[in-house]
Amino acid sequence: MNFNGSQFNLLKEYNQLLTELLDYIGGELTSLEHGPTTVAGTYSVTGNTLSSLAGAPRIVEKDFICHDNRLPTLKGGPREVGGSYHASKNLLTDLKGIAKDIHGELGIYGNKLTTLE
Repeated sequence: MNFNGSQFNLLKEYNQLLTELLDYIGGELTSLEHGPTTVAGTYSVTGNTLSSLAGAPRIVEKDFICHDNRLPTLKGGPREVGGSYHASKNLLTDLKGIAKDIHGELGIYGNKLTTLE
């Protein structure tokens, strides 16, 4: 499912009402701006062309999945993830900006990490 600008404006208006699985897999999503700040389910933006996590939810109560994008950094991503955090197959060289609180697994394979800091 692909989302265009007007659909993201709807997401912005109903920001706090989004509590189910948000799944933007394999589209042409280039920005997370104006999305929800809190997600009660899983938030997945797998297989898009994201180069930034700016605008990502601050809190994801289940899994946060952003693998297979063009992310050079995790800055701007969620601060708290209640499940697993998957950021594999990106352009990461470090983990700066990763959530401070992750309650599940961390998936980071397929990056060119030079440090785990």
